[in-house]
Amino acid sequence: MAMIPTDRIRDRAAAMRGAFPLIQSLIAARSSRGSGHVLRGLGALLCCGGLVACTSTGPGGEDNVWSEIRDTGRILIAQRGPTPQAPELTPELLAGVDFPLIRTRNLSVGSSATLAGVSRRGTASAPVMVWRGADGATFTTRSGLLVATRGTGDDLMSADVRGTEAALRSGGGSYARSYVVLQGNTRGRTLNFDCTLQAAGAETLTLVGQRRDTTRLEESCSGLEGAFRNTYWRGGDGTLWQSRQWSGPEIGHLVIELLKK
Repeated sequence: MAMIPTDRIRDRAAAMRGAFPLIQSLIAARSSRGSGHVLRGLGALLCCGGLVACTSTGPGGEDNVWSEIRDTGRILIAQRGPTPQAPELTPELLAGVDFPLIRTRNLSVGSSATLAGVSRRGTASAPVMVWRGADGATFTTRSGLLVATRGTGDDLMSADVRGTEAALRSGGGSYARSYVVLQGNTRGRTLNFDCTLQAAGAETLTLVGQRRDTTRLEESCSGLEGAFRNTYWRGGDGTLWQSRQWSGPEIGHLVIELLKK
């Protein structure tokens, strides 16, 4: 893993002060595990800006750097006092965030969450991103399509999205999709569907004050387990700025908005 220069991390920590209300809500709004957990979360989110994992090294290495970050967190938390309610996202607030960010809404239960990008892999044509929320739950997307969740209670273990990927690139098509959903604590159940995707016209979105010109595409899927519809709002460069995706019979549909690439 590439080392991050100490001065860069110090600068990153200072820059995050302006976005602290959002960071604080991400790491603590849904957590009641104590200040140690909050400080670990702050370090994790500071790492998110560089899309690297936090690890310790020998004496005189990154340990000292992360000690400074933890000290910064203690100072910020002490200055701000009790954790406020999650602030309303604004263009000014997002301007202080320099890591990828999504907002999700579960349409079945009405809950919402903001998640930060913590790991990027895959290829340029099929990028894979792992997103982490304040409670430790993670979503994994490939080209903006949800392929897995962990820590949600009714997890989507995996999803084959290759057919949808290809159809989005070409503007439509027919293909098969499969999902593996958690059944019980350890067993997975495979669900198979036949799907079609077609363009439904141009649409302009406004996401936290930012206008996004997109093409809306509708996906219809059916199989022995039932039927569902997904919607994707795709930019001209292939970015999925917003989507409404079925994530399994327990989770239902999630709306995912890309706030920061």
